Amino acid sequence: MIIEENEKHWEVDDILNFKQYKERLQYKIKWIKINHDDKWYYINKEKFDDLKKVLNKFHKLYSNKLH
Repeated sequence: MIIEENEKHWEVDDILNFKQYKERLQYKIKWIKINHDDKWYYINKEKFDDLKKVLNKFHKLYSNKLH
């Protein structure tokens, strides 16, 4: 689950992409029950704590992309 500033809860299906912006990583996220989202998200570890498995899997698959 994701908790945003307005306290909405969304469930993550997958991480689609990432980019570095102002020395921080941003992610494109595919949400369950949301068809399309163009927004890039910063991962706040306190709010995105249960995404660790999804993020680790994504970065393992695409580890060379950040270099």
